[in-house]
Amino acid sequence: MTNTAKAEQPETLNHRACDEHSWEVESRHWTSEGEVVYTQCSACVTRRMQLRPVAQQLSMGSHELRL
Repeated sequence: MTNTAKAEQPETLNHRACDEHSWEVESRHWTSEGEVVYTQCSACVTRRMQLRPVAQQLSMGSHELRL
């Protein structure tokens, strides 16, 4: 059986709206896919998770070395 329920966006899970988020890093760790960063808005307490792929991290590092 296929589950057709849509995942809610992080903003819809929070009961308070925030005009401009002020993200603070709660934690980060590396996986085989890249760096996972967990952040929380200090104003409305909304949380989010971002994946920064390994390829993106490597290209940023190599660009910095060329300068």
